[in-house]
Amino acid sequence: MRVSDLIPTQVRERIPAIGSDAKTALRDTQVYVRLYDRRSSWNWYVLEFDGERTCFGLIVGRATAVAGQFSLEELLNLGSGGGGPDDGDILLDSEFLPQTVADLALVHPQVNDVLSEPAPRELHAAEGLVSLEE
Repeated sequence: MRVSDLIPTQVRERIPAIGSDAKTALRDTQVYVRLYDRRSSWNWYVLEFDGERTCFGLIVGRATAVAGQFSLEELLNLGSGGGGPDDGDILLDSEFLPQTVADLALVHPQVNDVLSEPAPRELHAAEGLVSLEE
């Protein structure tokens, strides 16, 4: 399986570029893609994409969730079963319907932990603020 096989072209075209939606609160941000490991409880939800390999999104396991960037190449390496090109364990959920992160938290309550903390992109935006106390 190739990196480009994880997210089909017609789906890639709908996903905003990384950093382009930084002003939207994470809970209101749209989730476009669900990738999952068929051998475990791990899910990768794509919110933004660089168009080639890097995604910004949520990584959700049985009891934990984190927000951040992940690489499609890394996912392929995680799921390499050692067999033929169709032997990958990381799959695209073709039935997944776009929804907000808040809606996703209804299905995965552990996502609420991510929503209670500033998102990485919110922290990055805050780095550019000037202190008025200096």
